[in-house]
Amino acid sequence: MDARLAGSRPNSGPVGSIRFSDKLLDDTINYDGQRVLAEHDSPEPGTGLGTPVRIFIGGPMYIDEHLALTDVATEKTYTYVHESLHTPTLLLDGSKGVETYKYDAFGDVSVFTAKGVLLTESAYANPYYFTGRRLDRYDKEITEPAFDLYHYRARAYNPVHGRFLQRDPLLYVDGMNLYEYVRTKPTLLSDPTGKWGAEVHRNRTRRWAREVGMRAPASSRVGDEDIATDGLGTGWLPAIGDQSRHFNRNSLGSDSRLVWKTKELFAAIDACSGSVDNPLAAARHLGRSLHSLQDWWAHGAYSSGPGDVVEPHIAAYDNPLVDAEFGDSPDGRAPQVWIVNSFFEQQYRNWIPGTRRIQGTERDTKSVLEAFLGSVRNEGGCRCKIFYLKEKEWRNLP
Repeated sequence: MDARLAGSRPNSGPVGSIRFSDKLLDDTINYDGQRVLAEHDSPEPGTGLGTPVRIFIGGPMYIDEHLALTDVATEKTYTYVHESLHTPTLLLDGSKGVETYKYDAFGDVSVFTAKGVLLTESAYANPYYFTGRRLDRYDKEITEPAFDLYHYRARAYNPVHGRFLQRDPLLYVDGMNLYEYVRTKPTLLSDPTGKWGAEVHRNRTRRWAREVGMRAPASSRVGDEDIATDGLGTGWLPAIGDQSRHFNRNSLGSDSRLVWKTKELFAAIDACSGSVDNPLAAARHLGRSLHSLQDWWAHGAYSSGPGDVVEPHIAAYDNPLVDAEFGDSPDGRAPQVWIVNSFFEQQYRNWIPGTRRIQGTERDTKSVLEAFLGSVRNEGGCRCKIFYLKEKEWRNLP
């Protein structure tokens, strides 16, 4: 729980309700993991969640992607239109725009009616703005002076000053300025956890793809497909669904994640072959290939083998800026866990700040991307070449 100026709200949590209260809002917020499902009015103590006020529908591509909100009282559902960083720019009632949102570079938002009249707040109680994060507005009844804050789970962010209010909890892993927001590149990058670069599957994949020569729109699509792979069955219990893309489910033979990595890479190459030439299908397969490879680095031997099927998925495995300090893990990957009982595990003796895992992830991710781009150059169809390669390059190809 992170301290708030008035009340408190969680940065993550299991399915269930968590009480939030401040001068402007006195609701119970119902979470599923790190996603908000609904806001309920505050009940009397001991009487449950209370009556739903607003219900939210999240998208599959990103942790802070919002598709729609429903106002329970009016039974009206409004849908979001958002740009590449999942920042809402328009609220729709059916096909009719009812509210627009305009931002400066660092996310300070202005709310307008469909006719362009400036509002002091959303007329539809929309709480989500820059990069899909919830905005809390503190007026002069609460603080002096008034200001707005976005809450990026681990830290609060002031869009007027373009900086976090707390130090980076990972300290100096991304530079000397512990309060800087996404390396001062707010129109290109996002930081949904308040720890820049924590989302390897999306942000870093996009950057690495651009660095090996892929066009920016294509690299964005591949990054989106990478993170969307978590919607294919991943949950906090590896026993639920087919987890073979994310955890090694093979008792013998090759690691199931590396099998998927190779299988999906070949599928991506086939989708760009001259006879098929489907760049979007290729992006889907390529994103899935990269996701399984990156999970091999992130999760290590966690939940591998027949005895490890129901351990909860702890956060340390998905923090790319720490390594497992363990005698048989020279590359920083997590070795086999010690199971205490069916539902709990002992974590490693030491998780230490380190970059061996993330360096290995970058190296291997770029290797897959380069192999794919090489195939597009040599054997890809016209649509794939135009989609993935920069114009100067594809125009000079035979």
